[in-house]
Amino acid sequence: MDYNTNTPNYSTRSSKIANFADFADNINSEKEELKDVKRSMNLNHDDTQKYPKNSRYKYNKVTRKIDDLSLDMIDDQLDAIEESLTNTIESMSRFLEDYAVSHNSFQKRGMDEGISVLKNSEDVDDGIANINKKISNWESKEKGDLMPEDQRKDIISGLNDLIAAIS
Repeated sequence: MDYNTNTPNYSTRSSKIANFADFADNINSEKEELKDVKRSMNLNHDDTQKYPKNSRYKYNKVTRKIDDLSLDMIDDQLDAIEESLTNTIESMSRFLEDYAVSHNSFQKRGMDEGISVLKNSEDVDDGIANINKKISNWESKEKGDLMPEDQRKDIISGLNDLIAAIS
């Protein structure tokens, strides 16, 4: 005997999540959608009808279900998104400060170059590939004329340390 609930959104297919990247990749688009929903909400006024819930429905593409969002819930979600972004930036800056204290300036320079490459990349895998290209450029003979060998090796070790920290 099969079990069927009375809830209309019960489905074995819709409860599966294909990829965790769906949650993490579209943070800015999710933020914009929440702002749009917040702008479209009609607030209760004295001269108009009072809405009992004063909420708005929004289709969630990741879970494939409809979310019933109130103003407080939207504000909480927007705050959580902002906090997660600032925590990521703060943790990376703390990591860089600790790294700079325990390593020399050329290793810090390699770390800074790697982070700028990561910021310009679309995703982490693309960023790691670009950092590996940067490492091969620093290992090439053309760069040997620009900088002493030990300083080049320090930059390369800084880039390698960044890859190790990401992985």
